[in-house]
Amino acid sequence: LIKEEYAEYLFSILEYEEAGIKKALKSFMMAGLWKDAFSVAFELQLNGDRIKELSDYLTDFLCEKRLYLDAARLNLDYTQNVSAAVELYVKGADYSEAVRICHLSKESNLIETVVKPGVIDAYNMLLEEIDNLKTNFLKQKERLKVVREEKARKILAMGLLPHDDKLNDIDIMSDTSSMATTRITAYTGASNRTGMSNASSLRSARAKRKNERKKASSKEGGIYEEEYLNTSLQKHLINLKSLYSPTTNLIKSLSIFNFLQESKTLQSRFKDLTETFKTEGQLEPVKEAKIIFDVEEKIYGVSYFREDEKSVYSK
Repeated sequence: LIKEEYAEYLFSILEYEEAGIKKALKSFMMAGLWKDAFSVAFELQLNGDRIKELSDYLTDFLCEKRLYLDAARLNLDYTQNVSAAVELYVKGADYSEAVRICHLSKESNLIETVVKPGVIDAYNMLLEEIDNLKTNFLKQKERLKVVREEKARKILAMGLLPHDDKLNDIDIMSDTSSMATTRITAYTGASNRTGMSNASSLRSARAKRKNERKKASSKEGGIYEEEYLNTSLQKHLINLKSLYSPTTNLIKSLSIFNFLQESKTLQSRFKDLTETFKTEGQLEPVKEAKIIFDVEEKIYGVSYFREDEKSVYSK
């Protein structure tokens, strides 16, 4: 709301007669279409102060959307704010472009004061993310093992076989102490639903939504815990894939800046993470498992550093 009000303010102080262009500029600003917004702004011959206000507004908008590289380009092109642009390139993890801009603008000092600290900050955050992913994966994998063992125990106690159709109706995580009180749920067929009243349909819809919320619940001991854990573990595999690009990019950048120990550590931690998924990641279904091998093959097919060579950016 504040953003919209500020956009309205910027818009209101502009004085021109072209109603169509006026509407276009407002639309571009509100949508964050910065290239189009600046094209219109220059067509309207806005002065430097107005361009600066427009730039600040759109920079904030883009940063909120995590579009740091666009925000960096905007600051570089329209306000010539090299320092802000370099900071944004670092936030967007485009360290090579950040360094290039530093040299091109003859502000190489920003490499030491902005780029290198940003690379180390990214390194620390990525290590934490890798460690958290491993910890959560192992914790949920172990919990899934316990849940399945409990399920098997209850199946045996009820005298059922693994292929018994009745298993689909068993609340395997019932909190009752006796198997005699285990709840058996039954779903009525389509024929039984014929002729339901509107009120009954609404109640059914609400119950369905409530049931869906229960499925998403991570409550330990809940009847949907096994499903939740399986889903979570598959998401961890997808998260592993998403770490490939930032990890390889950062390993390269750490090596370029002569942070060789940090580069080694990051490679080692990521390799340990992939090994953990390979040894523990026997999930059902396992269609995402190929991710692990793709990541390892790509990241370890290249060595980004040599100890006998000094980085061009080393002191």
